Amino acid sequence: MRILANITRSIGQLLARILCAAAALLFMQIPIYIEQYTDILVEARDEARPVFEATQRLAFQNNFSPEAYLDAMDGEVANQDSLQLVKNTLMRFREYDENIEIISQAPLWKKPIVFMQHSEKSIREAMEFVPSINTDVESLLYGLMGILLCSFVLYLLAWPIRRARKNRSPK
Repeated sequence: MRILANITRSIGQLLARILCAAAALLFMQIPIYIEQYTDILVEARDEARPVFEATQRLAFQNNFSPEAYLDAMDGEVANQDSLQLVKNTLMRFREYDENIEIISQAPLWKKPIVFMQHSEKSIREAMEFVPSINTDVESLLYGLMGILLCSFVLYLLAWPIRRARKNRSPK
């Protein structure tokens, strides 16, 4: 009976270590995912930059802000679809630029939360994530957080079992 208990305990400890290692690997992907998303966001912003800069240049020549310039042109432009496209591109450029800044400036412990608040679902869904293992400080810290979280959850799950064993053992 004692041998069976030792084998069961050993298997449980092995599974706990495997789960903690998996949690560490999973958590190490967080900064990689955020970095890949930010790269895509930078590319999208750079695609919108020429339209933004051209609109800004025309607006400043006429002593307007880009938005005020486009609003002033609203009734004058024959192709309203084109004007709406420029307005949307201007809005996207500013939004992407702001989101890139906010995500990159977020502190390590807040970065995943800030990322979820300021990332676009459509870009996240279209993104083709390529997992990898980085050994930079940020990834290692996230891996450590994964180990700690997994250990805590396993401790909470095992607590009723330990308590039941303690109550069954002869006094």
